[in-house]
Amino acid sequence: MKQLLLALWLSVGALSAHNFHASLTSIDYRTDAQNLEMIIVLNADDLEKVLRVQTGREIEIDRTKDTEALTEAYLRRQFELRGTDQKPLPLHWVGMEVKTNFVYVYVETKVPGGPKGVQVRNDLFRDLQPDQVNLVTMKQNGQGKSSDFTFGPGVSWQTL
Repeated sequence: MKQLLLALWLSVGALSAHNFHASLTSIDYRTDAQNLEMIIVLNADDLEKVLRVQTGREIEIDRTKDTEALTEAYLRRQFELRGTDQKPLPLHWVGMEVKTNFVYVYVETKVPGGPKGVQVRNDLFRDLQPDQVNLVTMKQNGQGKSSDFTFGPGVSWQTL
């Protein structure tokens, strides 16, 4: 399902001269480590735009020295996880990669009780693009059918 959503996202975005605003987050719960591992795929142009607005300066994802720190700070403001006790789960920044027109962000967090009942807030790019759609897919140990969540206009929080 994740590959289908990404292929659809890439083709629609390319055909419409980037009039379709979306991000894709893949979450994998690793039972051995009791860890949620996340890969967040962002459009590089959208990320540059939001970072320019926030900093008031020119940003080039692959050339600006502090892009990773700025991206991490932005992600922490717009993407959040809460445990079943409603307390925020600390996100551990693993890193990011720039690949052609996309930025791959890697984060993880410990969830000793498992992912059931964990809440996700995904407001990436909503501060600039009200039509933003953020897709989240979830698997356990990289196997089985994924659970899919869509964060469209007016939907900020969902429960895994």
